[in-house]
Amino acid sequence: MTYLNELEQALVGLPKNEQENIIEYYRNYLADGGLSDEEARVKLGEPAVLAEKLKADFDQEDGDEVTTRAKQTQPLTRGQFILVILTSPIWLLVTLISFLGIASLPLLAWGIALSLIIVSAFSGIAGAVVLTQNFWGGLFYIGMAVISIGLSIMFSPCATWLVMKATDWTKALLLKIQHTARRVMNHE
Repeated sequence: MTYLNELEQALVGLPKNEQENIIEYYRNYLADGGLSDEEARVKLGEPAVLAEKLKADFDQEDGDEVTTRAKQTQPLTRGQFILVILTSPIWLLVTLISFLGIASLPLLAWGIALSLIIVSAFSGIAGAVVLTQNFWGGLFYIGMAVISIGLSIMFSPCATWLVMKATDWTKALLLKIQHTARRVMNHE
């Protein structure tokens, strides 16, 4: 009995098309390598052992397929679909508020940074004017201007980070809405 015949007999239990694919693969492998039956036993091992490994690999792949199919979402029932439609004013309002909240964070951050710059400009001007009348009062206002400039410089990277994060959050929210809308529209 040849190596391929023994392998074919040991593959019983696998689907017929899978058996044919495996035998065809090893037929080509042996032909390309110019291996005899004895050389195939040395290189590949006993046909029964090889068949057990191939069966185990097939079972694992088949199990992954079953797991993937089990993870797929269940379709919405008519009642769930009607519930989604009836509650749409609420979840549309929540979505709109979420978008506005995310969009307002970077605007708020840049507004604070800009207001600190404006405060520093006015404090600096006020300090220069007051300095001629009251030395310590003028120094106070000039110190406030320097502190405000420093805070705006420190706050600008935070504002930039918030803009980038708001973009990521908006993208995530849009993807979630898109996924949910597809499920609802397809009655999945």
